[in-house]
Amino acid sequence: MGMDLVEIVVRTEDAFGIQISDVEATQITTTRELADFVATKVPLSDEPSCLSQHSFYFLRERFGRHLSFSRRSFYPNALLEDFVPEENRKFIWATLRAEVGANALPDLARPVWLFWTLAAATVFVFFYATIFLWSILGLFWAFWFGLTATIAFGYLSAVITRPMKQNFRYYLQSLSQVARYLVANKPHVFKRDERTWTRAQILAVVREIITDESGIKDFDNDAHFIKDLHLG
Repeated sequence: MGMDLVEIVVRTEDAFGIQISDVEATQITTTRELADFVATKVPLSDEPSCLSQHSFYFLRERFGRHLSFSRRSFYPNALLEDFVPEENRKFIWATLRAEVGANALPDLARPVWLFWTLAAATVFVFFYATIFLWSILGLFWAFWFGLTATIAFGYLSAVITRPMKQNFRYYLQSLSQVARYLVANKPHVFKRDERTWTRAQILAVVREIITDESGIKDFDNDAHFIKDLHLG
């Protein structure tokens, strides 16, 4: 089983609170088969319900406990930054994360330019330290010293730039994206009072996980993971 499929299986286990053995995982070849398998592991309900809509209403209710806004302004395509402005964003976002559920939403991120600057600087530190010490210590020890210096630099730069984590993740720009993120990653936070799943809800979560992992948005539920979607 390829690593993409392994990650999909692991995330499916986490989303539904189930276990999928290695033998079972290798026998699942399509989205429909994965959803059907999950359906054998969780309590089912025939009551129709839209999971994305459920997630969105959950967010509106939880955000409304700490933010002041009209119901009309809280719509799917509304930008997250309109509700969590840059001023006091770290405090507000931490409060909302705690309200939604422990680790249900990701932390804020550093600006893109800073991320790539640190990445480039880290690579420079490794190569500079290794090449500088090569003639003195030899390749083996120069390599390990360069690796140690790189780890130390990466840790220190992460600590120093932590106050600059003010940006939302690129995949969490609108309220609909936040709702879909919960569907794909932490559906239990808004279904904590419900113990049953509909087959449509299961399929929706499985599709969101596959889309999030593969980047493929339009695919048939019976498409083969390897032959058609090229997941490996």
